[in-house]
Order: sequence, then structure tokens, then C-alpha cells
Amino acid sequence: MAIIREQKKQLLFCVPYFLFSYIRFTYAMIQTDVQAKIRDEIILQAKANNNDEAEIPDWYFTKLAKENDKFDLWRSESMPQYYGIKKIVWHSVNFNYAILKTKQPLIENFQLAGKGKMRLFYNDCNTFFDESCFVFEFEKPLTLPNDNKEKIQFQVYQKDKKQYINVVMNESDFCRFGNRFYYVIRAKEIGLQDTNGIKKINLIVNSEKITLLHQ
Repeated sequence: MAIIREQKKQLLFCVPYFLFSYIRFTYAMIQTDVQAKIRDEIILQAKANNNDEAEIPDWYFTKLAKENDKFDLWRSESMPQYYGIKKIVWHSVNFNYAILKTKQPLIENFQLAGKGKMRLFYNDCNTFFDESCFVFEFEKPLTLPNDNKEKIQFQVYQKDKKQYINVVMNESDFCRFGNRFYYVIRAKEIGLQDTNGIKKINLIVNSEKITLLHQ
């Protein structure tokens, strides 16, 4: 009887854990499938532009039950040859870039003087799977003069608060792949639940203030 009771306890633990693990794993695989398509598009676009080199993002895994749920991350040295180019550069990333395909941007083709166009995405992900975040996509990196001690600042105004939240970044705090540059603000950094709580977002770079979002 003691053995049967112990087996029941193990079963009560294993079934919920299996479901927990399976749901997270399935979600992660869906996201990485979209990521793979984005990388393919970047490489094929580079080839179409007669570039010998392509810069692509590394895998980004959403939350998993355990680390070894990740698949093999081995990269073949013949990958560039397969695509018909000379070199592929992998860049580390700090956000689930599948949202560039699966989410509609909050802002589309916002023109910044001297900095090209910008798009703004919000990954309103359930915390069970990942962290919600704002993703700013720029055609050019945000740069500061070499002798400038200033930082890049994003001022986030929330509707129910008078004081804005200042998110400070260094010049190098971006992810780069393809021909775009990405800056990320985690929702938890600013105590945000969803975009409905946002009133305005300003960008300050080189002492210039630019309103990116006002709603």
C-alpha cells in the first residue's frame, strides 16, 4: 500500500509538470520556427543585394521548464556555401524577434531626421512564456559624439503618474541583424502592465528630444 501511495504522489507531480513543460516547449518551438524564417529572409535579401556577407540574429528561446529542452544549436561551417554567400555573422539578441512577424507595430515608418525610419513593437507576452517589452527598430544606430558624456534616454510617461520613467542606455546597447538596429525596454523595468498605461515616449539623443509615441 505504501508503494501505491508513493506512486500516486509521483503521478500527481509528473502530470502537471509534463503539461507545464509541454506548453512552454511548444510555444518556444513556434517562436523559433518564425525566427528561422526571419533569418532566411535576411540571408536571401543580402544575396539579392549582391552582398557576400549576411548578419543574422542568434536563436532566442522563450521560457522553458528546463535548460536541456533547447534543441541542438550546432552551426554548420558550410551554411554560407549553402546559401551562395561567403560569410554569415551571428549576433546575440535579447528579445524574441519573432514579434517582427507576428505583431503589428505600434508605430510604422516614423521618420527621424538623420536617423532614417523607426518602427516600434510591443511584445505583450504572457509572463508564463516570456517578458513583455518595447522594441524600437531603427535603420541607423543611435550615436553620440566621442567626447560626449551623455547617454541615450527614453522617457516613458504613464497615464496615471506625473513623473516619467527615464530608461538610460549606452550607445552600444542594441541588437543588430540584417540592416536594422534594435533597442529594448523591458516592461517590468518601468512597472508597465500593458500599452494602455503609456501616455508618451520621448527619445533624447545628443540633447535632442523626439516624441516617438503620444496617445
